[in-house]
Amino acid sequence: MLIGVSELIVTQLKIEKVYKMIIVFSMLLGIVAVLFLALTGETYATALAFLLLVLKAGLYMKGR
Repeated sequence: MLIGVSELIVTQLKIEKVYKMIIVFSMLLGIVAVLFLALTGETYATALAFLLLVLKAGLYMKGR
């Protein structure tokens, strides 16, 4: 949640370098979450986290 709030603030302030760092950190956090859920055997949570990660990546690529 904090990453999302900081992303909104940085977007409004138009600080491009910090925005890119936040995006990278957010993507890495999503990847770690998917891997963690997969290792714990949470099938439905893994599928949901993976779909959210794909959606986030797609929206990021569309916005570039």
